[in-house]
Amino acid sequence: MFPQAKEEKEVIEQPPAAQMMGMIAGFWVSRAVWAAAELGLADRLAQPKSVAELAKEAQLHERSLYRLLRALASVGVFRERADGSFENTPLSWTLSDVAPDSVRALARSELGISHYPVWGEIMYSLKTGKPSFDKVYGMPVFEWFGKNPERAGIFNQSMSELTRVVEPAVLEAYDFGTCGTIVDVGGCFGSLLIAILNKYPSLKGIVYDAPSVVECAKPKIADAKLTDRLTVQGGDFWQSVPAGGDTYLMKHIIHDWDDEQCLTILRNCHKVMKPGSRVLVMDQVLTGPNEPSLGKFSDLIMLQLPGGLERTAEEHQSLLERAGFKFTRIVPTKSPVSVIEAVK
Repeated sequence: MFPQAKEEKEVIEQPPAAQMMGMIAGFWVSRAVWAAAELGLADRLAQPKSVAELAKEAQLHERSLYRLLRALASVGVFRERADGSFENTPLSWTLSDVAPDSVRALARSELGISHYPVWGEIMYSLKTGKPSFDKVYGMPVFEWFGKNPERAGIFNQSMSELTRVVEPAVLEAYDFGTCGTIVDVGGCFGSLLIAILNKYPSLKGIVYDAPSVVECAKPKIADAKLTDRLTVQGGDFWQSVPAGGDTYLMKHIIHDWDDEQCLTILRNCHKVMKPGSRVLVMDQVLTGPNEPSLGKFSDLIMLQLPGGLERTAEEHQSLLERAGFKFTRIVPTKSPVSVIEAVK
């Protein structure tokens, strides 16, 4: 479908200054991707269209839209055809709502108004150790989401997209077969538990999150035909978590908070757990000095938005042991996320 290069070009290593210039300009590409995601251009280009037609449909300035599409096409996001119209590429299609591997909500969340302006105040976080989000918006991030439900919805959808990316890797790496009843603490729309229960017919589960969030999980559970094994419960994990589980699961929850806040959540779990039952933390485990790691940049997001952090293996172990658990192992996956396991 796509033309192949007739011959491989010699790879020439760029000098350090040129490499750094590429890094400096990285946000230009990111924000162009955000504009395409926010405007829904991938969905509008389900069939190729001229720039004039697309501009009219999206109510945009035609020449400016062309300049955006031209720039994105230069990095493989959209393609300009011989007649001047544009079409999707595999990369741009991931920005479509109907793509099975869509990351449109992730682009809108990470590069939009809930995240992007916060980077402009990173110096505040570096000087104080406090979230720059609070300085930008005058309140903590989850309180802001409570006052901006549309943006909260985009954020929650982006978390579901992240879950879909890590699900296959987690299910391949970790054996949930003996987990019994799993309580997904902060389980959002229930995507992860749906995948686990689909693979393990003997398991049951509870999706636990804020009442308004778990309501959105109900139709997804019904669509998966799991209403007999998977239920939802609304609540506040700062106060308590549901009793009766054999395994307590937290994906992308612990990294949102500092150690003392995490201890509150973990101890609430410990309080209702039976001896021998498991807690599974699914987060990134930071690599050693100078080793590449997406988590080391995700850690800067945690610093600036909720005030949390990504942790090393030793930090994960220490946190769980301080909460009263016996650390057992870390199971790496083929995704950035590892499964950190402990027992009561």
